[in-house]
Amino acid sequence: MFDVDLSPSASEFYAAADRPLALKLARCFRHLEENPRRGNNIKRLQGEWKGYLRYRVGDWRVIYRIEDVASRVNVVVIAHRREVYE
Repeated sequence: MFDVDLSPSASEFYAAADRPLALKLARCFRHLEENPRRGNNIKRLQGEWKGYLRYRVGDWRVIYRIEDVASRVNVVVIAHRREVYE
């Protein structure tokens, strides 16, 4: 099991999300606790985001990094797909 930690901006986004999106994000976080590397919605990122992974939640993207030693998933960004890679 991994602990999921949200950055201040990701935490603020999650707190302000409407109920349907918040439920989808909660499901995403539960999945990341169990297995942050495997799943149809997970992809390794390249370029500027090398070393990070992306979890797709509809039109939204959850960008995170895994710390194996601490068994922690650090969610750094939750944003719309148009904005996240800018």
